[in-house]
Amino acid sequence: MPVFKGYLERLKQLVRERYFFPMIRRRQRIESFRAVETQEFGVIVGNGPSLRIADLERVSHLPSFGCNHIALIFQHSTWRPTYYVLADPKVAARVNFDWLMGGHTTVVATSTCAPFLPSKLNAIVVRERFTNARFASLAPNLAANDRFAFSTDLADGIEAGWTTSFTSLQLAMWVGCRNVLLIGVDHNYGPHGLARAGENAQQTHFSDAYSKLATGMDEPRLDLTEIAFRSAYSHYRERGGTVVNGSRKTSLQSIPRCEFDDFVRNHGVSGK
Repeated sequence: MPVFKGYLERLKQLVRERYFFPMIRRRQRIESFRAVETQEFGVIVGNGPSLRIADLERVSHLPSFGCNHIALIFQHSTWRPTYYVLADPKVAARVNFDWLMGGHTTVVATSTCAPFLPSKLNAIVVRERFTNARFASLAPNLAANDRFAFSTDLADGIEAGWTTSFTSLQLAMWVGCRNVLLIGVDHNYGPHGLARAGENAQQTHFSDAYSKLATGMDEPRLDLTEIAFRSAYSHYRERGGTVVNGSRKTSLQSIPRCEFDDFVRNHGVSGK
């Protein structure tokens, strides 16, 4: 019996050391970058052709969320995102992380991207959950009123949703942004990731260099992306906030539109 008790105590110790204590430390680390005060607006930056450098600089005083290969725009602008988000391991494998070393941008990556992060990069890794992927596989003909899972506690994980903007929307709510403005979210892909008819078929992002880096990525699922955006919008509305789409050009239907210049005037942002 004493031997059995000894094994039991050792087992309890191993559980605490390998699972319980790391979980507490992970939660404490994620909690450490959560804003104390609620921000009125945050800006989620898509990488579509409609993204303008001047627009980024006009909202540079607001918390912002960039993703993927947004660094390609830095050679033309002093703007830098407050948060940099990685949620696609295929993208993470191609990212140049040099600009993030020693900077003031907080890096947030999902667990699937963690293997590609440099060891010296001070990144926050959040466990990625695939509730929505399982739901979509079980119900392939989703209705307009179907809603995806949306995480409000990043310490418990973050839900995947076919676009990094969905990840950024969960992060924005977590860090205290009551409302969100989208810019550069064109949502205008056709087959093979090319721009739809009527647009320049090679210009899928804000630069030709970006479009080349995007070659070989997964096929866009605009139907599921629409549901993801609509789900995020409903979660913000339920909590007294909203999401508006100020992109100069967009085919996104599930988020209310707003004119970017009107947003700037209404929120006291200077510049032309």
